[in-house]
Amino acid sequence: MDMTSYTDLGISYENSNARLYYRYDEDAENIELVKVWTRTPNIDDTLIRELWSHELRYLNKLQLINGAQDFLLLSKESRFDDYTYAIVFDLNEEHQILSQYLERDNDRYAYLDKNKLTFPIYRVSLWKNILRLARGLNILHNQGLLHSNICSRNILLKDTNTDENFVLTGFEYCLSLSDLKNPLSSISGQASKSSYLQDWVQIAALCNIFLDYRSKSIELMPSEFTFLKELLDDSLSNKTRAKSINGDYIINKIENIIYDVKSLADKESGKEYIVFFNNHFLNLRLIKQIKALANAANNDNYLLEEALDFINDDLSGENITLIYAKDNKDEDKYFIKGKRYIYEVIKYREPTSFSMATSIESWSRATCFNITESLPHWAKFSKKSIDCQISVRLITPSKVSQKYAKPSTNTRYEDWSQFDLLKQENSLDPTVKEFLQSLAMCHAIEVAEYRRNIFKVVADVKMDSILLKLEKNIDILNLSKLLGINGSVLDLFNNKLSDGENNKWILSRRELEKSSEFKTWDNITSMHFNDEDIRLELIYDKKIGDQFCFHVSNSPDLLRFAQYFNNHPLYLTPISQAGSSALLHRKNKAYIALINNSYLIKSLVSPDENIKKIPYNHSYTSSYSEMDASKQKVYTDILQTYPNYVVQGPPGVGKTFLVTALIEQIFKDEPNSKIVITAQSHATVQVLYDALMGGDINLSKNIISIDDFKNESIFDDDTSKIEKHTQKYIEDLKSSLLWNRAYIEYPSLKNDMDQFIQSTEKRKPFYKQIISSANILFTTSNSGIIEELIKNNIQFDWTIMEESGKASGNELISPLLLSHRRLMIGDHKQLPPFSETVVNSILERDSIDYSLLIDGISNGSFKTNLTRISGLDELSELMQSDELDNDTIKQLNQTIKRIFTKTKTHFSLFKHLVETSERLNINNSSSMGDLLKIQYRMHPNISKLISSLFYKDQLINHKETENKYLDITTKPFIFSTNDHFPNINSDKGIVWLGIQDPNKYNFLPQEKDYTNEFEAQIIIKSLELIQSKSQLNAENNKPIKLMVLSPYKKQVDMLNSLFLTHKTVEKIQQKGFCIAQGDNLCKTVDSFQGGEADLIILSLVRHNTHTPIRKALGFLLDARRMNVMLSRAKYQMIIVGSLDMLAWWSNDSRAKDSEEFLVKMTNMLIPNSIQAKELEICHYIPIAYQNN
Repeated sequence: MDMTSYTDLGISYENSNARLYYRYDEDAENIELVKVWTRTPNIDDTLIRELWSHELRYLNKLQLINGAQDFLLLSKESRFDDYTYAIVFDLNEEHQILSQYLERDNDRYAYLDKNKLTFPIYRVSLWKNILRLARGLNILHNQGLLHSNICSRNILLKDTNTDENFVLTGFEYCLSLSDLKNPLSSISGQASKSSYLQDWVQIAALCNIFLDYRSKSIELMPSEFTFLKELLDDSLSNKTRAKSINGDYIINKIENIIYDVKSLADKESGKEYIVFFNNHFLNLRLIKQIKALANAANNDNYLLEEALDFINDDLSGENITLIYAKDNKDEDKYFIKGKRYIYEVIKYREPTSFSMATSIESWSRATCFNITESLPHWAKFSKKSIDCQISVRLITPSKVSQKYAKPSTNTRYEDWSQFDLLKQENSLDPTVKEFLQSLAMCHAIEVAEYRRNIFKVVADVKMDSILLKLEKNIDILNLSKLLGINGSVLDLFNNKLSDGENNKWILSRRELEKSSEFKTWDNITSMHFNDEDIRLELIYDKKIGDQFCFHVSNSPDLLRFAQYFNNHPLYLTPISQAGSSALLHRKNKAYIALINNSYLIKSLVSPDENIKKIPYNHSYTSSYSEMDASKQKVYTDILQTYPNYVVQGPPGVGKTFLVTALIEQIFKDEPNSKIVITAQSHATVQVLYDALMGGDINLSKNIISIDDFKNESIFDDDTSKIEKHTQKYIEDLKSSLLWNRAYIEYPSLKNDMDQFIQSTEKRKPFYKQIISSANILFTTSNSGIIEELIKNNIQFDWTIMEESGKASGNELISPLLLSHRRLMIGDHKQLPPFSETVVNSILERDSIDYSLLIDGISNGSFKTNLTRISGLDELSELMQSDELDNDTIKQLNQTIKRIFTKTKTHFSLFKHLVETSERLNINNSSSMGDLLKIQYRMHPNISKLISSLFYKDQLINHKETENKYLDITTKPFIFSTNDHFPNINSDKGIVWLGIQDPNKYNFLPQEKDYTNEFEAQIIIKSLELIQSKSQLNAENNKPIKLMVLSPYKKQVDMLNSLFLTHKTVEKIQQKGFCIAQGDNLCKTVDSFQGGEADLIILSLVRHNTHTPIRKALGFLLDARRMNVMLSRAKYQMIIVGSLDMLAWWSNDSRAKDSEEFLVKMTNMLIPNSIQAKELEICHYIPIAYQNN
């Protein structure tokens, strides 16, 4: 690294080779601060590298913590070469190091002048800066980190417009609690004297440099004196150690000090904000305007003093709103909102000499030049506002008004710099703003989906049942229409009842919005009973006339509830909504954490502009040599790419092996690493858990692992989790020498120690410490434990997410917030996010009730700050206005269209990231993702079909796997043949058992209400013919796995029912076969993503003469679901369905224009086509099923 352009600041760090340098970058117009460790050629510098990587690791980790960038100096990038290791800090403004500032004769900051600290107003500024340090240190402590070296050399002074400018830096000796087991050799001595308490003592010592409370040279407030004495004199006493001196305690103390000192300062001098009215603006026009507002238009004697009194009255009081907006020319505009009127203001022109020609603008006063009753429309479109509790004073030149000419002599005047803060908030990076708008739109759609399932009813309570009658509900009809669902309230309710998952309901006197409210509460004898809280769980029985009959399982005497339910408006909600409620609230909390995290947002929205590559210099584990070339490339890329990497994993490419090898490598390099492993489904997390914790890879026994994914219920309390995750450590603690000595030698502690062992409640802090210290956390993507980690700002080193392609952008956010390095694995060409169809149907519509959509997240329980921050609430307000001009309407429509387009992109966030990485790879640019190309699962015939249809022929068969499948002696099963199935025993990977096309032949449609019994009979007969070559699969000494799949749940239910009747499962098990997953032989395609079986039999179901094409073929036109369905089989896939019907539609001109996937798929599958011959597909129609 060429240091010739840098200036040495003359600051070095003891016990290391590090020095600070800076330079001014003219192109970027910023100051670059660099911390440099010098290397000596041919000399072992392992220690220097350790120090550099140690500090870098924690700086990267802190990047994602909300507020960290406000209080801590974080890194821009890292560099190293043969001569230096370096960390670069991008200051964007001129900072000063506190130690150097104090050494110079500098009076820029009055609060750092000991002589001025006798004045309370300057001590307020000092304590506000100490509070900044405390907040920054608390962020470190919440991550289990100790700073260990807080001093003036590690404090920077930001060049800002305010006196609140302390920034904490110097993380070279930062310690993790886990590092104390095996700290860096250079800081092992430091470790012995480091603690949370010692960090707080160092902050107090820094403060005391200025206040010197022991000398009593400054008359301190009691709270100031007590705070410093407690930490500096009493910190070693047992009394103080017994107190919980933590971040919350310290911050609360400092906030109280600021309040006390500020109150004293305010007593000594008043404080007001000035609005200036000069002679030019207080002309006849303005007086006329004020007279009109004051209903004094006809008063010819209305004087200027009366006009000023009128304004003064409107601005009196302490509730004032400041507003910032941009006009149609993109110019900044500022307003003050009084009780009734709006005052447009500009900065005060403050002369620097006798001539106004040399004046400068400042917010020392706000100059008013216009008064209106409401904001202009363009201001409503782009405004940002803040409510303030301030006192406003009007002043004028003396020649304008003697009464308002001079401020009171004892008053100190504040500036209006809060306008600048509003402007900064409004100048949100466009990419960040668009992303937040997208999240808000998706969240609004999810909330609308939740709210449309709440029905208004009236009740007639009987002795053993409750009769409910649906009320007309405009809200549910409007929300359903918004979501593209038509019908009456009765239709909507019947649809819910027909869904087997909605048998249980909650009856309540108010809408349920929190998941905790779904617990029944029927204790009407409780002294805390509230009529509005009563809730009953109902089970649907039947319909009687226009009423619906329900019973209550645990309340035989229902009549006691009659007075609370009869003749009252009631709400009926499916109990299945509880999970949706919990997820919505969790996401909302994640959005709060995300709003200030522009670093994460930019890395997701513009990944190509936010890629960092740091060469990886560790040695690989033995797993690397076991990888194929595709995995080795991806593996290497992951380890050297920051902050995000995406892996597209087609079926059967060995994603799990990649993950386990990577985790083994991470712990080899950094034994104290912290990793979150997550996926959408419990089953996928279970697979990863089994692979990692099953002993197949080399992980230390000291690793703390938490599995929090099994059967999680939103109704579970913390008790079971606390018991589960603390028990092992409780046993270790009880058997430790320290515990036993304390139990004997300190009798006063016995009771507390006994309660700790016996009471789950007492273990809560211990449980939280275990979770925050976990090395590996296994959990689902939006679990309660992730919510807690985000809430407490607990950070990990890595987040590894499987099934990322199945997650929407909203669902990815929570896990991504937890780490500074993130690996997303998935395949957007398989199953999409669950709500994609609903979201796209809304976003692709020409017009929707935008205000209704946004209202759900602007008000009520699901209210989110996203609407305000992103500007969606202003858009909603504008759209409801009747006074918009054509230009504004046009601008509105363009804005909403742009938001909808971006929402579609960000909803499919994983797809966006993968496609970005593809583009970068094609251009040979630095990329943040790649495709795993070598597949191990499928017979070559099947993999060629999958590769050609979905992956641009990029998939390659693993050679050994290919040879195994092509060797027919390895196939573990065969079929007996009979007259009806003469060709079923094919050695090819794909067998198609066809049914003639009802559109082409004299053959009646066999499909009825998404079932096809004709296909079901073919499958049952086929399974009767199957035989295993041996009772066990020779490959792994396990039964041969078999699965039947269908796109439609009704077909799945019918098949499983027929299997039960024919004892199909029992028969195949006797032959050496087993069900590949779960208890049912037939599953839906969606439920089997990630699964595989030696033999897969598919039932396509569709066999009709419907039009148009989407009504006729439905699911079969969905390329992603077809990808899942066609890629599950290892040795063989048998497809039962009408290939003739697919071919008929693919030749239809309407299909050729709009259904590219269908045409391509059919051309590959139809008999005698070139592609079908290459795939060696075995086609035939079972003889018994060739006609009716």
